Amino acid sequence: MMSIDKSGALAAVLGAAVDAVVVINQKGIIQQVSDSVARLFEYRPEECIGKNISLFMPEPDRTAHDGYIANYLAGGSAKVIGVGRKTTGRKKSGATFPMHLSVGQFRFNGGDYFLGICHDLTEYTEAITQLRDAEKRYKDIVESQKHYICRLDRSLRVTFANASLVKALGVGHHEVLGASWAAIISEGNGDLSGALGPLLAEGGVDEITVKVSMKSKGAATVVEWSFRRTSESNAADEVQGFGIDISEKEAAILQAEYLKDHDQLTGLINARSLVSQLAEAAKTGKIYAVLNLDISRFGQINQRYGYAVGDSVLVEIAGRIKQLLPSEAWIARTGGDKFIVACQVRDHGDAALLASGLIDALAESHQFEGSFHVLGCKVGVALFPLDHQEVARLPDLAEAALREAKINKESVVFFSEQSHERHLRQIMVEQGLKEALRDGSIEVYLQPKVSLATFTTRSYEALARWNHEELGQVSPGEFIPLAEASGLGPDLDHYIIRRVAKLVANISAAGTPCLPVAINITANHFSDAGLFAHLSQALDDYSLAPGAIELEITEGAIINLSQTVSENLRRLRRLGMRVSIDDFGTGYSSLSYLKNLDVDELKIDKSFIDDIESAKGQRLVQAVIGLAQAFGLTVTAEGVETKAQVDLLVEMGCDLVQGYYFSPALPPEEAVKHQLENWV
Repeated sequence: MMSIDKSGALAAVLGAAVDAVVVINQKGIIQQVSDSVARLFEYRPEECIGKNISLFMPEPDRTAHDGYIANYLAGGSAKVIGVGRKTTGRKKSGATFPMHLSVGQFRFNGGDYFLGICHDLTEYTEAITQLRDAEKRYKDIVESQKHYICRLDRSLRVTFANASLVKALGVGHHEVLGASWAAIISEGNGDLSGALGPLLAEGGVDEITVKVSMKSKGAATVVEWSFRRTSESNAADEVQGFGIDISEKEAAILQAEYLKDHDQLTGLINARSLVSQLAEAAKTGKIYAVLNLDISRFGQINQRYGYAVGDSVLVEIAGRIKQLLPSEAWIARTGGDKFIVACQVRDHGDAALLASGLIDALAESHQFEGSFHVLGCKVGVALFPLDHQEVARLPDLAEAALREAKINKESVVFFSEQSHERHLRQIMVEQGLKEALRDGSIEVYLQPKVSLATFTTRSYEALARWNHEELGQVSPGEFIPLAEASGLGPDLDHYIIRRVAKLVANISAAGTPCLPVAINITANHFSDAGLFAHLSQALDDYSLAPGAIELEITEGAIINLSQTVSENLRRLRRLGMRVSIDDFGTGYSSLSYLKNLDVDELKIDKSFIDDIESAKGQRLVQAVIGLAQAFGLTVTAEGVETKAQVDLLVEMGCDLVQGYYFSPALPPEEAVKHQLENWV
């Protein structure tokens, strides 16, 4: 039978069916199909009639299908009939697709038939696959988060926990799910249900952040949890938490707080903390000594053995100080090899004993790498309230006393008002000098150097003059050593060089030829490789010949005759600039360095001229003049103040003199006005 109902109701139904409908007989032969078979299986209806239903099946169902029917007809259990299932269909092209098959059995005109409805599941399957992939993707994202993610129900029991949270707790996943949230974290976090209550309440807040201590593999960690509602309804059924382990951050904060008051290397408190604690204790009205310690020769350890060894020595020093002092004393490391100690004392003598004990303890040798190294110590001491009633001032006063100890090469110095005043003045002069170099308030005066052959001015020496608005006239003997000690020597030299170059240029431009002007160069600066370049630049900037400026250097600058000093001398002489040795006789005068130096002039220091009228003084000055003449050097006597001195110097064959007998240092205009005078 090729068709059971071509024109009846069944045919109408098959024509309207969306899903493919197939009618087969008991042998599996297709009797009738819906028009939709063409869309699903790609066969025209006429291609299907009379063919076995296995036409629509891939292997292995294609071969086994007739056996399925025979088994059913023989009384076997139904696999599909009356049940329906997901299966795979096969198109005419051979392509397969997922489908749902529903089979029913009916009887018609005395025969038994099966009606199959085939529903294409391709889009459904793809949607399910996409959904499964998306779910897996998002699950992977959540599970791979290093931060903690969880969900809690209204009873604050865990309904979800990501892998990071489970791993941190150090338990199985099954032990976390369903557990009370409070049970999986440490005790001592307060009422957590109360903290999260506003999230779960009707009309509650959308987000709450809490910081809790959580048990992580037996150790306590600090976790900051941010919980949000998972529903936009008035009352949330669940809340989702996002946790970040901030243990390192918390530890860093604690470390930062610790380092605010402590030295990281030695564990000692710092100066700020010492002052704070001492101020509290000082309210009792008792006497306290503040000792400022400076370790001598410590730099040698760093240079010879390295900073790691130096650090170990500092730790040992801190330990020795601790052992010596009572437990209620305060010890601070203020940087490098400097320490401050504060301790209650009975009187001045008690403080002296304390300082002496510290010096002895720190003088004990340190052993490393098979050798012994002995350090020294200098101590400055200030007493509260004897030296000052403000505790915060005591470390500064002890520092002033320590500076005095270094200057005087003493082991222990107690603060005194006189030394403090000197210290304050030094600070004031140093700061004022920096400002003066910026604003140009240091003046240049000229003192004539007079020829004893003609008694006329042969050249000048430039001398700095500084009138400070508060300190008044500050002597070069005060501010020049301070400039050298504070590293301002080269800056001062640069300043004077340019001022003199400008001065000489201005005098020459006014129509009066300016005689050479000598400039004193500080000892540290003459060993500066940039000195020659700076001098050359100044000459170029003001269009001066090299002979317009002469240089005076002290014995201390050239005694060791370093390569840089030798190179500066050689280049300056080759340029055509005259060089003098200033203050000869006050340093390390020797024939050997005079023999090796390429200089033009030797200046005898004033201290020798002051004694020239004595027999011994005359012999000494005569010897120096003879020495200079032997080396072909011009001789200049400094500090000449009397006619008797002049007469003796003329008799001895001295070339030039300068001093108050002829003229003090004068403003440039006055000095130039007398340039052509005969000083006799």
